Amino acid sequence: MTDAQYLNAAERNDAGAAQTAAIRQQIRGELPRKAFAPQPIRAVTALAIASAIAIGSAVLVLAPMPAFAAVLLSVLCGCAYGSLFFLGHEAGHGAIVRSRTMQDLLMWAAFAIFMLSPALWRVWHNKVHHQHTNRATHDPDNFDSLDSYYESAAVRLVAALTPGSGRWLSLFYLPTWFTIVCQAILWRQSRRCQGFESLNRRRAAAESGAMAAFWCCLGFQLGLWSSLLVIVIPMLVANTVVMSNTVTNHFLNPLVDDEDQLATSMGVTTHPWLDLIHFNFSHHAEHHLFPAMSSKYYPLVRAKLRQYAGERFVTPPHWKALLMVFRTPRFHVGKDVLVDPASGRVAAVARVTEALAGAQAQDFGANS
Repeated sequence: MTDAQYLNAAERNDAGAAQTAAIRQQIRGELPRKAFAPQPIRAVTALAIASAIAIGSAVLVLAPMPAFAAVLLSVLCGCAYGSLFFLGHEAGHGAIVRSRTMQDLLMWAAFAIFMLSPALWRVWHNKVHHQHTNRATHDPDNFDSLDSYYESAAVRLVAALTPGSGRWLSLFYLPTWFTIVCQAILWRQSRRCQGFESLNRRRAAAESGAMAAFWCCLGFQLGLWSSLLVIVIPMLVANTVVMSNTVTNHFLNPLVDDEDQLATSMGVTTHPWLDLIHFNFSHHAEHHLFPAMSSKYYPLVRAKLRQYAGERFVTPPHWKALLMVFRTPRFHVGKDVLVDPASGRVAAVARVTEALAGAQAQDFGANS
């Protein structure tokens, strides 16, 4: 890409940011007021899911059952942890209750399996990621520019684990990465990225440490087999549930200079049952436009975006977007080209978006 093309891309980004802001304002004015109110009934749902996990875990420890049945129940507990995380994510944005104490209680229950500090999450996700989505050196949720690969041995090591690297180690990314990155953000990235100045590091470290101590003590009491069923398998499954949703959110989008939710965030179209149990987490551009809105109203926002955003709003089938993540590189050269520094493979973001839009059109035609 030439310098002139980079300049044109930057100009398009500026125009897109202004357009997105106008679309957001238009949609806000057309949605019912209740869409912007907290939904405390979700706290009851979170309690029900947490209770189901606790009961399932107790059954795994106390009730004799065949190994295959025990593993199946363990997997179901992991899926429930994934669903609970999505509710904890809503709670952290104030979409369930306004009380910070109640938000913290809900986040503790939802984040414990990942050893994720609620104090860290408030700064990392709400303040830094949402305000600086896909901005180089600011957003800890992307892989930044090519320079970061050459400047950091840690980044090169992580690159071998990432989808799109073409390496077998990337198979472990989905079932492990969210737990790993929670600690990487706490101990490393939060010291390098801008925006973490308000983080209470002692509190965040204490919260993560308390969660880790809980699981270690529980595992010591349970023994190897029960620990595998109650802790390890659910943790791996919960990671897979969360990461299989989050990797499609921003990895296939360009880097930007200005806040532009439609350029930097992408939703997907998934099975209605998954939308139900994952609380519409597939509606991710919608979430970035209205972070404090309950996800129950995201389908309304999606309908409005289809009306006003046109070709800028892409929601490909979930499985095709996930496959695209594993087929494309993760680092950016400039803002609009993805590159794999190890192999030299490149993919223009515009081509990726075009392919995903085509997949969306095919899916819409097959279901119409």
